[in-house]
Amino acid sequence: MLANGVGAVKDVPRAVALYREACTAGQTAACTALGRTYRDGSGVPRDERAAIELFRKECYAEVPTNCGDLAWMYQYGHGVTPDETRAAVLYRKACDAGEGYGCSGLAKLFVYGKEVERAVGRAVDAYRKGCEAGHSPSCNELGLMYDRGTGVPVDQGEALRLFTRSCDAGLPLGCSNVGVLTENGRG
Repeated sequence: MLANGVGAVKDVPRAVALYREACTAGQTAACTALGRTYRDGSGVPRDERAAIELFRKECYAEVPTNCGDLAWMYQYGHGVTPDETRAAVLYRKACDAGEGYGCSGLAKLFVYGKEVERAVGRAVDAYRKGCEAGHSPSCNELGLMYDRGTGVPVDQGEALRLFTRSCDAGLPLGCSNVGVLTENGRG
């Protein structure tokens, strides 16, 4: 709230101080917020190494959280040498922990990755798991796979259901895809 000015006057330095205090006390959500603040340079000098350390601490905790953000850093080489193979391991860990974002990242590596073996069927499974975890972009991507018949049989009804789910969750792209299917009488 303090970081983005929703419900309170925006005060990023105070938000960062509170994130730091809560993270030190073991609040993983605060560690995530602090790591993202450092990664993005939001109100603090950009420090990808500090972000990585915070994400790593969470990902390798007794109850792992936020492995998806750490995987993203490895996938795109922010603060570390790019390593899609390492990113895939971390995305898998995130996905297995119920992080929809991690499932989506893993699926994208299965479809588009350069170092990871392409496996469209595994991408479908990962998008499905991400969608079931409530990650609306995963629902939308899975809808595209059903719409196009990529790794699954073409099923316009299922595509429409998935696009609608992502739209209802607030993803504008999902709403656009519902419109396209409806306008064209598909679904």
